[in-house]
Amino acid sequence: VGNEKVYNLSDFFGKDVDSIAVSKNTPSISIESLSGGVKIDGIDWYKSLDTVKYSVKCDNLLSTEVKVKNGSSETKLEPIKGTGESYSVSLKGLKDGINTITFKVKDKSGLETSKELVIAIDSSKPIVNSVKVEDSYIDQFGFLWFKEEPTVTIDASDSLTDIKEYIVIGSDGERIENNNKVKLSAGDHAIKVVDSVGNVSDVVELKDMWNSESGIIAVDGDKPIIDCTKPDGNVKGWYSKDVTFKASVSDNLGINSATMTINGVEVDSLDVSKLILSGNLSGSTAGISPKEDGSYDIKIVVSDHAGNTSEWSDIIYIDKKASSEYSTNTGDNSQIVLWIALLFVSGGILIFYKKKKYNKS
Repeated sequence: VGNEKVYNLSDFFGKDVDSIAVSKNTPSISIESLSGGVKIDGIDWYKSLDTVKYSVKCDNLLSTEVKVKNGSSETKLEPIKGTGESYSVSLKGLKDGINTITFKVKDKSGLETSKELVIAIDSSKPIVNSVKVEDSYIDQFGFLWFKEEPTVTIDASDSLTDIKEYIVIGSDGERIENNNKVKLSAGDHAIKVVDSVGNVSDVVELKDMWNSESGIIAVDGDKPIIDCTKPDGNVKGWYSKDVTFKASVSDNLGINSATMTINGVEVDSLDVSKLILSGNLSGSTAGISPKEDGSYDIKIVVSDHAGNTSEWSDIIYIDKKASSEYSTNTGDNSQIVLWIALLFVSGGILIFYKKKKYNKS
């Protein structure tokens, strides 16, 4: 009785244990909010991230670890100790897609806690697939000719997020559109798009999308101008000999075709092998067969490169057998009898010639 024996903690827990730590509180983790994300279907998406900071409250901290899971792949991240209870983890190596980051803290008494942060990364550029034009046009002389400013539909895609902006690049700078249907003015244009997190596509030029030499849009809503008048010398549309029609034609941006026909026979046309703004047409009825009623149908048709067309036409009549004394009858159908007396002194005989005068209406 009275004997005592002193035991050390090492006798019970091992030679390295000389004290006992008692944890009254479960460890806790606080993750600092990230900025610049775009929430899509409840998940914050980012173009890229540098670091995430978190703090730990633990009475007797034993360890802290961070792991990230992307699909079936799991990677351990190395926390960097800051001041006090703060830590940071680099996120520069995160893969595209949804990443689940798990933060775990364990104290010396065996208590542990964990917290998850779900974020998504989209670092890939969107793609402009096509630029389709809804209006008809003519590709000629290095221009795309339209009657009015064309509307185009931009088809673009992104592998992970949506397309947020459609950007039209012209000679006057950039124009941002939120809709994939955009109107283009005259000039040279290129297209690029931006996805939800700010990734920008490669710039696509219209000439590449439309297989055109230049892709420069020309807008021409005005019809060509034809200046032609009926030749002088007719009586109510009747001529006594062949006549020649002369016309001047013009267009503010260029003539694509210009022809003159008489009774369906082309008698003149402009050479449009190069860009021209004006020209002259001339055509004669000589060598052209009249219609049954003696008429000649003169027609001039001019089109510009945008497809605007103007026409001029007239109808004339020619009677080459008519004599100079034909009447300009005003409408009655009675015959006017003209007596022309020629006196021949031949055996004392007076001879009269009676000639009818024809009316041309």
